[in-house]
Amino acid sequence: MDASRTEAVSAKKALIKKADELAESTEWANTTTAYKKLMDEWKATARAAKGQEEKLWAEFKAAQDKFFANRNAANSVRDEEFTKNLEVKLELLKKAEALLPITNVDSAKAALREIQEAWEKAGHVPRNDKDKIERRLKAVEDAIRSVQEEQWHRSKPEVVDRANSLVTSFEASIAKLEKQKAAAATAGKTADVSKLETQIAQAQGLLEAARSGAATLG
Repeated sequence: MDASRTEAVSAKKALIKKADELAESTEWANTTTAYKKLMDEWKATARAAKGQEEKLWAEFKAAQDKFFANRNAANSVRDEEFTKNLEVKLELLKKAEALLPITNVDSAKAALREIQEAWEKAGHVPRNDKDKIERRLKAVEDAIRSVQEEQWHRSKPEVVDRANSLVTSFEASIAKLEKQKAAAATAGKTADVSKLETQIAQAQGLLEAARSGAATLG
């Protein structure tokens, strides 16, 4: 029995040493897990004599209490900071929601960009508020996007016409250059032919880009 208790005392002193080494840690999540494992080991270790057991437990618990007190203090500071950040973001939400209904997409987008930049700088907020305020900001973003898409669809025929006109213009330019090239070849002007071939190649590249752009517009 004495040997068993002596072994228990040694084992618990080793656990106390580990607990003391962790007491000043600021890695809150990892150290909390480490203390849980130490507690499991403590429970699995045989008990020492009553008076000695109580003394050992007090030392072990003191190390834990020190760590958790530090963690709670850090959490309080963090919570206070997050609450202040929330106040900043709520003010930004007021500015964002004041943009509704959207009357000028460009000015609304510019204002929203400033709000989004300030939002990112404001930092984290309490977890319970995060989704709620982000949904409110997203609603404003969606409203601006919706008006922008509506305007795009209204103006799309004009955009398509301009794109098609550009294609036609490049085709006409290439046809003209081809005629000039043929005339230069007939006249034996090889330098002019070479120059015109370069111009035609450049124009064809622009034509392909214009056709690609027109195709994306449907």
